[in-house]
Amino acid sequence: MTGVNETTAKLQDEVEILRERVRQLEEALYGPAGRMLECQYRLGLTVMQSRFLGALMSREVVGKEALLVALYGDRKQDWPGDKTLDAHAFKLRQRLAVHGIELRTVRGIGYALDDAAKDRIRRIVGAEAA
Repeated sequence: MTGVNETTAKLQDEVEILRERVRQLEEALYGPAGRMLECQYRLGLTVMQSRFLGALMSREVVGKEALLVALYGDRKQDWPGDKTLDAHAFKLRQRLAVHGIELRTVRGIGYALDDAAKDRIRRIVGAEAA
């Protein structure tokens, strides 16, 4: 039985190491916006919607160009038109509205969430996630 206990202990240690590694990678990937994977799960978001939300969580107002970088990278030739970005905003707005959160359009600039909306998202997702 000692061999089984040692193997179990080693596997538990390895699982803890891997969990910490995943946490670190998520933090590196999503930065101060937190664990957007948790947002996807708790808020029912797609990958693009969670990237959009991550950009919104990290700034007061997010310009359209910054959103395009967040969604598609910095290769401008890969960027879709403004209508695609508007469609992403529309769908995210619908998902957030279910939770009583308003995504604001800042005319001529981009999009924003007020502090109360960000706090609500943090509460929904959990303190360590956002």
